[in-house]
Amino acid sequence: MLGRKFFILCTLLGCALLSGCYTMPATTSDPHDPFQHLNRDTTRMNTKLDNLIVKPAAKEYVKIIPYFIRKGVGNFFDNLDKPEQFANDLLQGHGQWAMNDAWSFVVNTTVGVGGLFTPSKAIDLQPHENDFGLTLNQWNIYTAYFVLPIVGPRTIGSSLAIPVDYYLGVTQFFVPLRYSIILNMIYGINARANLLNAEKTAGGLIFDKYIFYRSAYLQRRAYLEKLNKQQPYYSFEDAEQNQDADALPPLDENPQ
Repeated sequence: MLGRKFFILCTLLGCALLSGCYTMPATTSDPHDPFQHLNRDTTRMNTKLDNLIVKPAAKEYVKIIPYFIRKGVGNFFDNLDKPEQFANDLLQGHGQWAMNDAWSFVVNTTVGVGGLFTPSKAIDLQPHENDFGLTLNQWNIYTAYFVLPIVGPRTIGSSLAIPVDYYLGVTQFFVPLRYSIILNMIYGINARANLLNAEKTAGGLIFDKYIFYRSAYLQRRAYLEKLNKQQPYYSFEDAEQNQDADALPPLDENPQ
């Protein structure tokens, strides 16, 4: 009941906020950031929370949990997202990506022991990300950049997509909402742990962290949007084409 009320609230809020949406994607000259003052305040708050709680927890997590287990945890959560990605593939009209994600979920859930391993890669199924925020982009609905407390960089559309994706997925059917929040906390710590080394490398090179985070997020979203408009690439298709070419008779350069 609580989850449904939250979903309805977010939907109503979304209708109000999306009335001021954009029809073109963000660019360097126009990053769609009318809430920059608020976003910077939220970023500073998130940084303090990260330094105080999340980052120390991630460091302890790395000390205690071996890499192969952390990798398995990441694989598990990536696989758990596949059903909602499949739903968004269909909403965007991308049938081949839908088949790719559906088979990835089936293979990794069964052969991959619940998603801890990724045998789908061995049979050439492509890693892929999709969500309802990208579905809005596919419909030419772009929204302002917005930083969520704790969650971090988002857009208004991708923020409102969080409950939508939850109800498009399968987690709601076997994991109560309160336990789903706990699972997402574990996912967050695991993801933060994976960023520790990258942070050491880039930390001293960043002049304005806010601009860096905003640019990185928007570039990533632009890449995913472009990828979704392409067809999945399968290496075996090239192999079949090469085999067909090899099967052709040699060209007679001096026909009689």
